[in-house]
Amino acid sequence: MLLVKNGYMIDPRSQREGAFDLLLDHGKIVRIAQQGDLEDTVGPDAAVLDASRCIVAPGLVDTHAHFRDPGYPEKEDIHSGAAAAAAGGYTSIIMMANTNPPIDNTKVLKRVLEKCAKEKIHIYSAANVTFHMQGKELTDFEALKEAGAKVFTDDGVPVRNRLLLRSALLHAKALDMPVSLHEEDPSLISENGINGGGAAAAYYGIKGSPREAEITMIREDVQAAAQTGAALCIQHISTAEGVALVRHARQINPLIRAEATPHHFSLTDRTRPYGNHPRPAGRHDQFHSNRSRAAYGRAEGRHAALEGAERYDRTGDRAFAFHPGTGEPRLPYDDAAAPASDLESRRIL
Repeated sequence: MLLVKNGYMIDPRSQREGAFDLLLDHGKIVRIAQQGDLEDTVGPDAAVLDASRCIVAPGLVDTHAHFRDPGYPEKEDIHSGAAAAAAGGYTSIIMMANTNPPIDNTKVLKRVLEKCAKEKIHIYSAANVTFHMQGKELTDFEALKEAGAKVFTDDGVPVRNRLLLRSALLHAKALDMPVSLHEEDPSLISENGINGGGAAAAYYGIKGSPREAEITMIREDVQAAAQTGAALCIQHISTAEGVALVRHARQINPLIRAEATPHHFSLTDRTRPYGNHPRPAGRHDQFHSNRSRAAYGRAEGRHAALEGAERYDRTGDRAFAFHPGTGEPRLPYDDAAAPASDLESRRIL
């Protein structure tokens, strides 16, 4: 027997939340009661875990994490990523497929999943929509699903070919598989890494990514998903207009969803200071500790992301850790990756 006492319990299934104690027998919960009510029901040999100042909840699930394996072990690998996840309370993770080589065939996918099976948490993997993430030819969706892929995505780059995307959505729908899309139109972006047109971009002296780069892609992609009836997830949404587009599309196809990162619902271009460095003399003096995909957007985008997560319509029903592991040295802003160690930190937000 194990008595877990003095914790703050959150149980999504029963929708109970509050100060409860739990009694476990061989790893299974056998009783839940108000704090203090189980003290006299356990024998002297029962183990006791004092969970004071802790949250007691089912293992967290993250559907969008980057473990950089294969290809970039100096940044992260499956074992270190699993350790970070466990430290943050995550017991199930889906890794993105923008690795090197990319996960666009069953050989690479099986090799990745073999490594995942050795870890103490549940790790699943995405597979690519297109070969080499080049947006020219679809991968073998059926074979990849059979080999264990859980979602199709070219995360890191958008799928810009409209006919190819429609075909991908139809193929995925036939297999009852979701597609997850990175929403940034590169033709509208000259300097990425921060939302353009706001106070933060002006502070750093960079153009940043205009809001339209996300909005135009979301508009086109949710329309395609609404027409095909496919399951679609809009990745790291950051604009109020994008949230509105997803909400409208869900009225036609409820399988359309969106996700947001901690950056999107905790930081805006009103956040000061923007990073760990003073105002730069030039943008190349800024280092990667300030850089993140679509970071420091407008406050209305943050509010919309939070509202989407809280509303009954489940417009933005997934908050994911992102966790793009990076071990790069200091680099000029334009050359730097977008770092974060969100699996350990997201639980506090």
